Amino acid sequence: MKSPITKTAAAAVIIIAVIMILHNSSVDITSVTWANMQEAFSAKPWVHVKYDNGREEWLDIREGKHFYISEYGWRFFEDHFSNTRLEYSRNSDHILEVKSNSYPDGKIPPWEPEIAWDAVIDFLEEGESRTLGLYTDIERHFDSINGRDAVRFDIYYLGALDSRNLVSQIWADPESQLPIRIRSRLNLALRERYEVDYINGEYDFPETGPESIFDIGVPSNLKIVSRVAPVDTISAEVQQILQAGEKATQEFPKRYRAIVWHGQEHGTIQVLYRNKDSLHFLNYFNLDGQKYPDCHIDIPATTAAILAWTTNQMPVGVGVYNDDIIYRRYNVHPYHDVNKQTKVEVHRASTYSIPRFFYLEDDFWPYFYSKNKSLKIITYHSEKPPGCVALSNGNAYYFVDPLKDYISVKTIYIRNVDGQETKNSETSLSNFIQLPTGHWYPQKRSIHFYDNRLLRKKLPPELPDNIDIQLLQEDEFPIDTFNGEKLLEGAKIETY
Repeated sequence: MKSPITKTAAAAVIIIAVIMILHNSSVDITSVTWANMQEAFSAKPWVHVKYDNGREEWLDIREGKHFYISEYGWRFFEDHFSNTRLEYSRNSDHILEVKSNSYPDGKIPPWEPEIAWDAVIDFLEEGESRTLGLYTDIERHFDSINGRDAVRFDIYYLGALDSRNLVSQIWADPESQLPIRIRSRLNLALRERYEVDYINGEYDFPETGPESIFDIGVPSNLKIVSRVAPVDTISAEVQQILQAGEKATQEFPKRYRAIVWHGQEHGTIQVLYRNKDSLHFLNYFNLDGQKYPDCHIDIPATTAAILAWTTNQMPVGVGVYNDDIIYRRYNVHPYHDVNKQTKVEVHRASTYSIPRFFYLEDDFWPYFYSKNKSLKIITYHSEKPPGCVALSNGNAYYFVDPLKDYISVKTIYIRNVDGQETKNSETSLSNFIQLPTGHWYPQKRSIHFYDNRLLRKKLPPELPDNIDIQLLQEDEFPIDTFNGEKLLEGAKIETY
């Protein structure tokens, strides 16, 4: 049960929450005990829960198999025996296979259903889960369902602003020691999409379940594309590059104002301020000049002109990350639906998924997200720029320039289909310039997409960006730049 795949599979079925509650809660309801619940689960081969919004899950307790259908139509299958996860995104032309490298010797221990639930609890107690500490208050109540006695567990989340949110309710039968029903609060995006706050699920315990991912609605003609699993062995040459790149990232200035804007007639403009670990960003739409002349600036434009333009514009999004709290304000643009309400999301950084490239310069060294993977030096690649070192982990190529602070000047993300490499996307950095401190950064960034799903959505195949970084002193930041509470004014506040 040390496999992340197995842990995810077991923890994903909300039934686990009932067990965790019974094991850790100090309230005594003698008709439902930890031992009885464990025994009741072990006696059932399959656990199935179906929600009224289309979400559905199956867990094969005896074999360690987990199947999941999301409300978006995504489908997943996780198998303890093969230590494998299969992922299918709606309308995708392939199935992604991810094999965990949790067992370096290649020996996967047998599935042990009698300790599966203990393992999930240990998983949370070890602090390896992002949700550890998320449910800060749990209440037990006597209740009834259709005239039948039940025990109800109310799970609350304490938000960043000390708000108390009811995120889930689970009803269990004290006689059979099995759950009956679950009511779960959707995340903000799903609440807005479905215009409901909660979804309801009903449990049952069938004798059989799906055999493969194709049994839960994945087209049978799709090919399986494998992703290279991470390993812990890296050559001395690669290690030297990683150390040099890490030194460059640590020494990159931590106080600056940056402007990032699309190099086309209209698009997005982003202004960022960084002061050590604090971040403030503002997103603007540069709209079509013929339709919205008041919200348009001609591109190319100087950074001074862009800053002057932003002073008279409504940012569509503003964010502040400071003191481990993330604030995100979404404004209602004058040209958008005036019936929508300006809202602010507030999260604790410890329980919120921080964007992969949280700071602008993180994008310059993307290979650090492969630090513990099978990075190797590739001696030849037809697209390797002059003077660069090519690194690969099987999922991407990173072309690192030692003369430009070991920045990856070109990154190609790939996938393998029948042994043939196919590009997903390519990011190129160019027009390098040195800051007064001597550190390099690119003034141009171009991202080219090859994924058919993006093309079907009519997204542009290439997104060119301009980048300007201006170093600042501590006293040069605008007043209240990193005061997230200022974003709360006049907005609906969401803490979950």
